[in-house]
Amino acid sequence: MNKWGVNLKFKLIILVLGFILFLGLIIFGFSRSGLFTLVESGNIKIGASLALSGDGFTYGESELKGTNLAIKDFEQKHNLKVDLVVEDMMTDAKSSMLSTQKLINIDKVDGIIGTTWLDTFQGAAEIATDNNVIMISPSGFIVAIKYQKDYNTVFSTYFRNDIQMHELLKHFNELNYKKIVVFYEDNPFWQTLAKELNEYSKDYNITVLKSFGIMQHTTDFRTLISETKQLNPDAVFFGFDKEESTMSFAKQVNEIYPQGQMYSNETPGSLMQNQDYIKLFNGFYFIYPKDSDLNFRKYYYQEYSEDVGVSGANAYDATTILLESILKSKQTGISIMDILHKSEFDTVTFGKIKFDELGGISGGGFIFKKVDNGKIIDVN
Repeated sequence: MNKWGVNLKFKLIILVLGFILFLGLIIFGFSRSGLFTLVESGNIKIGASLALSGDGFTYGESELKGTNLAIKDFEQKHNLKVDLVVEDMMTDAKSSMLSTQKLINIDKVDGIIGTTWLDTFQGAAEIATDNNVIMISPSGFIVAIKYQKDYNTVFSTYFRNDIQMHELLKHFNELNYKKIVVFYEDNPFWQTLAKELNEYSKDYNITVLKSFGIMQHTTDFRTLISETKQLNPDAVFFGFDKEESTMSFAKQVNEIYPQGQMYSNETPGSLMQNQDYIKLFNGFYFIYPKDSDLNFRKYYYQEYSEDVGVSGANAYDATTILLESILKSKQTGISIMDILHKSEFDTVTFGKIKFDELGGISGGGFIFKKVDNGKIIDVN
């Protein structure tokens, strides 16, 4: 072979090597720490299936804001770009499932934040587990989510509902309340809470006189409220997802049984943010999770000029944990599942945490709030 043939062969080899190197730079990118490191836009892609409309929109809106704050901080910390695909699950079972399927099958996300109220919309959890995709809910009670089935790829950064119900019963015990009535909407979330109240009440020498399971969209409670008045309980715990049911119940309690001691949790309690509604809840009590870290609440307010919602901080934690776990998995080859189960995480809601055997968080305390003449006050 003459020297021209040798030179041509050498040039071809150089061109091929150069092309391979070029492809490597496109696929893996550069970073301050060296070559072939995860940095290019699209390398981390997560989805969010949140209630941006429907009964859960106050949760979903704050969750989206918390998610965006977490992404902003993660990008600055790691000098990376995160792609976020947001779907409105409309506080609806069908939409929650369709949005989850889209994020997994069409958008090909690395993990999902959501859904809002996953304990009520468990079809999304099954889809995520069947496709081996990590889903972290910022507002789903993990005990209720996994009450009938262990969706092993599903986690939650919301507080534990069983702990909340124990705290409610302790509160009743301190007030020497020994007889209660329960109203609950027939869905997995409220059914779980009603079941826990019936089971745990025995530990506190409290009797559940009656549990009324209510169909969704019910708006006429008059007969049941009258029956409750005749039973003369020390307290009534109620819970509905549908705003129409909650508002109708509160109005009819004011008409029929205004002396009743009414309790619920943060879900109906979120309606107190509406000044047009709050007068209907005068004298009502609500058990809430304790506020998140003060610095985070200030940070959130500076960014959005509003207080963080019930699950906004939980969404910030869920997003940060998911992103850090995806990044570590890509860097080390360790599965995201192993990282989530074995790692300790810093959170703005609970401090340092590890996920428990269910994929939930056992920490966090609770406070009671009361509506008093149009104002929300903390109850010691």
